[in-house]
Amino acid sequence: MEDRFLRGYIAGILGGITMALLDYLLFMFGISETRYLDLVAIIFLGYVPDTIFGQAVAQIIQLGHAALVGITFVYLTPIIRDKHLIFKGATYGAIVWFST
Repeated sequence: MEDRFLRGYIAGILGGITMALLDYLLFMFGISETRYLDLVAIIFLGYVPDTIFGQAVAQIIQLGHAALVGITFVYLTPIIRDKHLIFKGATYGAIVWFST
């Protein structure tokens, strides 16, 4: 798979799914009070959705954002080189997380 766009998209989606699953577990165990999809829903819909459809829409938007982050990072890799790529990816993810 040599297509950068597709590699970044898949990596972003997988990262977004992992993030959503961890977030859901923390929410279910009472460690977290708010889910990422609640925050996305507030930004895009203006309220926390009560229905499965509203939650699904917010989750899809969150996964789309994660895909865009992955695509952006994969296009930055020629500039930042391949050495210590996991550390650089985690740092990039933290920067995006704090900036949004």
